Amino acid sequence: MTSKNLKTKVLFAGNGFNCLNSNYLSWQMLLDKLMKKFVPNNIYDKDVLSEIPARFINELFCYEPNCSPYKILHEVRQLVIDSSSEYSILHEMAVKSKYSEIITTNYDVLFEKAALANSGKSIRPQSSERLHSLYRCKNLPENKKNSGVTIEKIWHPHGGLTKNDGIINFTLWNPLYLSNYQKICEKVFRSQYSQNEDEKILIKENLYEQIKNFYCENNSDVPDKDTWVKHFYFSDIDFIGYSLTFDEIDIWSILSSRSNYMNKLEKEKIREWNRLRFFMLADTPEFPMSPKEKATALLLEKMKVEVVLVDPNSIFEKIKHASPSKVNCLKTNRGRLYNIEEYYRKCFDC
Repeated sequence: MTSKNLKTKVLFAGNGFNCLNSNYLSWQMLLDKLMKKFVPNNIYDKDVLSEIPARFINELFCYEPNCSPYKILHEVRQLVIDSSSEYSILHEMAVKSKYSEIITTNYDVLFEKAALANSGKSIRPQSSERLHSLYRCKNLPENKKNSGVTIEKIWHPHGGLTKNDGIINFTLWNPLYLSNYQKICEKVFRSQYSQNEDEKILIKENLYEQIKNFYCENNSDVPDKDTWVKHFYFSDIDFIGYSLTFDEIDIWSILSSRSNYMNKLEKEKIREWNRLRFFMLADTPEFPMSPKEKATALLLEKMKVEVVLVDPNSIFEKIKHASPSKVNCLKTNRGRLYNIEEYYRKCFDC
């Protein structure tokens, strides 16, 4: 059994999918707006601020006069809502694709809006979690008025900022981020036990046993994916529009554990492992990779994640007839090529 026979193909979508929104909000833009709101006499360097992880945003602002964690959250919530009123062609492409589920670190619900367009329906998370987001899944109802939608479920592992999500986004507060990370560690690294009331026997049901049973034993049943974490071990995932910074220890730890399991069971496996692919622009003389991009690609490959390199020159050729100012800007800023529709089309075609 090869990975292509696994039941679920998953899109892991980052903030890049919002790049075509008319009111696109990047992390740097968010910080700039918060600075103007809470630190009007800002003397901080923008490049320095952009390196601060989202989960330390509370420490960055809450000690300013007339500021508090509640005010910060309220402001961020409003900025995200204001920037995500309408979905773009990229969201439509995602929900009408080869994928059946989406995992997104975005706080907004633009994928949901694209999938449920014209249906008049809304959805709520299928979980009672309040502080964490391990099982928080949205099952999409069938939308007969929007044919071609393939997405059945959407996961928000970093939480959301809408009322229907019923969660205060924990990535904006370090203690809650670490609490959620601990929950992930319990799921990934620790054994879970269930009590047999009749025989009083502890039955081991940890993730390692599930992985071993599926990949090394003659068991054709894919384990139930009751949490987004399990997709990393039992589904094919494409990471698109996602930068995966090194401060996102939750995602990196899951990838690390997967590669450790793969190494441990390599001689015993009887079927191919699930396929994880990370899309990024290739390194070319015209559009060279940054050291951070090279480090990300190197570490991902070491962790047995396939890095798919998209030729930036081919994207540039597609848009070279645009205005001279835009072309010149793209020549001096490789990162802006990630904000071109053609980049995502090439990723989806792979």
